[in-house]
Amino acid sequence: MLAEAIGERHTIVSVANITSVLLSLATTAAPAAAAAQPSSTFTFDGTIGWGTGTTNGEYLSNDDGYTADILVAGRVRPVGTGSVVVGMSVGGFASGPYASICLLGSDGDCIPAFPAFLVVAPLAGWEDARGMLRVMAGAGYATASEDMGAGLALSTRADVGMPLWGRVGLVVSLRASLLPNMQRDAFLLYAFGFGIRIR
Repeated sequence: MLAEAIGERHTIVSVANITSVLLSLATTAAPAAAAAQPSSTFTFDGTIGWGTGTTNGEYLSNDDGYTADILVAGRVRPVGTGSVVVGMSVGGFASGPYASICLLGSDGDCIPAFPAFLVVAPLAGWEDARGMLRVMAGAGYATASEDMGAGLALSTRADVGMPLWGRVGLVVSLRASLLPNMQRDAFLLYAFGFGIRIR
C-alpha cells in the first residue's frame, strides 16, 4: 500500500511538472501566431497516452493502462480574454494486464479485474484568445467492461496546444472523469495524452 501511494504521488508530481513546462512553452513559443486570434472556430484533437484509476471497490491492481481521446470543439462567443467553447469528447481507458487466476475477495468470490471504460461527454468551458490553453468540463455517459454496464460520468480536462505548421499543431491533454455509480462502485480515472490538433 505504501509503495502504491508513493507511486501515485510521483505520478501526480510528474504530471504537474510536465503541465507547468508546457504552459510556459505555450506562452513564449510562436509569438507571431500567439498575437492573433485563431482563424478557425472549430478544432479537432486526437491524443493517445497513459492513464490510471482508483475505486472504492475491490478490484485487481491492473488499474494502469493506455488511453485514447477525440475532442471536437468550437468557440461560441468571446468572454474576457478568451472565448466560451463547447464540444464533444470520446475517450477510452484500457486497463492493464492481469493474471487469470482466482484471488478470493472479502465476499468469498474471485476479485474482478479493473475494468476498461469508454466515456462520451458533451463539454463546455473557456479557451484563451490565442487558442493555446483550454479548460472544459461536463457530464456524460460511461460504459465499462467486466459486465459492469453503464452510468453517469463527470468529466473535466485541460489542454495546451502549440502551433506546428499551417492548421496542424501539437496538443497535450490532462483529463479526469468521475464515475460515481458503476454497479454501486465509484471510479476516478486520470489520463495524460499527447497528439495533434487540427484547426
